[in-house]
Amino acid sequence: MFLPRSVKVKRSGDEDKSCTAKKNKLSSGGSSLEETTEFQNCNSVTTETSASRCNLKEVIQECMEHAAGDLGVANTTLGKNNQNTDEDSSSEEPIKSFSKSQRWAEPGEPVCVVCGRYGEYICDKTDEDVCSLECKAKHLLQAQEKERKLKSDQLTKAGSGAESHLLNTPYFYKDHSFILGLRDEQIENLRLQLGIAVQGQQVPRPIVEFEHCGFPETLNSNLKNSGYEVPTPIQMQMIPVGLLGRDIVASADTGSGKTAAFLLPVIMKVLKETETPSALILAPTRELAIQIERQAKELMAGLPNMRTVLLVGGLPLPPQLHRLRQSVKV
Repeated sequence: MFLPRSVKVKRSGDEDKSCTAKKNKLSSGGSSLEETTEFQNCNSVTTETSASRCNLKEVIQECMEHAAGDLGVANTTLGKNNQNTDEDSSSEEPIKSFSKSQRWAEPGEPVCVVCGRYGEYICDKTDEDVCSLECKAKHLLQAQEKERKLKSDQLTKAGSGAESHLLNTPYFYKDHSFILGLRDEQIENLRLQLGIAVQGQQVPRPIVEFEHCGFPETLNSNLKNSGYEVPTPIQMQMIPVGLLGRDIVASADTGSGKTAAFLLPVIMKVLKETETPSALILAPTRELAIQIERQAKELMAGLPNMRTVLLVGGLPLPPQLHRLRQSVKV
């Protein structure tokens, strides 16, 4: 009869002695000894097998506990990952493009400044509540239009203030301090060098620059835009005479600046007049009249209530009469 290797190893010395004694009694005991030995051996095998099974159960139980612990950790981690995924999905929700996709605001919630729906977002440029990209674009357009209108109103107020100041401030020409500082000999020498010949009583001194006349800034800017940087000789002498309201007869070559020389005093005279028309300019030819009216418009640009009308032959009469009724100054 064979025993398992584990059982043979674990047998003690007492069991060996009992087996030896049993063999000595083999002759007298016979079959009963053999049955007793077999019974003991079977009990030993059963005991060892039960112990092995208990050890196996303990090992399996420990493995199950470790597996359960790992499974719990995995489930916890998975739950956290699911929670983070839910939070990320909620935070990464796409921005609504149209206002119709947004719900209406509940009491106490921010309201869109454009459509009145739930103001879920804040415009980064104006810090106002908006509900969608559509309302943000509309809000920015409204803000730009409001800013443009505000600037226009400010410019209008500034322009009206400047116009009222210009219209209410009386203009009187007087010689500039630089001109007054010149001696009579210097004035005569200046006229001689420029080829200016004058006749009359108490003829005003000529100017050297347009700034010596004290024109409004708008008129000075129009002069520069028209190409008049420095006055020509006829303008140096003729402008002061015209600003003082003196009668004058002037003669100069073509292209010497005679038109601007008499237009500037006319403009300053009619600028503060309320009756219309305030000045009449006669020209011998239609072409010259057209030239004078064109230059008058260039010099009057930007000045308040300054209009011109051209009355010449060869053109339809009704438009000219209609223009004449529009409170023209020249």
